[in-house]
Amino acid sequence: MVRQQKQHVPVTEPVTTRLARRARGRPRKLPPPRRFSAIELQARLGPRLAEAVAANWQGCSLRELRAGTRSAARVAEARQVGMYLAHTLFHLSMTRTGAVFGRDRTTVRHACQLIEDQRERPLLDEALLMLEAALARWAEDFARALTGDEP
Repeated sequence: MVRQQKQHVPVTEPVTTRLARRARGRPRKLPPPRRFSAIELQARLGPRLAEAVAANWQGCSLRELRAGTRSAARVAEARQVGMYLAHTLFHLSMTRTGAVFGRDRTTVRHACQLIEDQRERPLLDEALLMLEAALARWAEDFARALTGDEP
């Protein structure tokens, strides 16, 4: 018995008709917007702010900081400082911090250990104290604004 090959039958109706046909029917119901607590928002926004602050401190872009490859020393230091700030100030786990920065938790652990060891350098320690104070102030103001306790 000889098998016949299937022949391709071209679609004759225009693409817009096919798309319109799919769109018919009941509209999808979107879930209601999720309400976040002040702590959840702080945990989501804080690390991104720490990342931006660290990038600005070293004079590099967020694109450089988020690059998946190794970078110049100043960019790597900015990324390490951002991870350190996100982990210590916003109490994120190393796994969550790594996810925010596109790195592994072991990379975050290394960065935190490295920055802790380098805090003996007066210039770096002074810069970190200023960055920590600014981010802590933002966190307090942010929480106060969300709860409605503004002065």
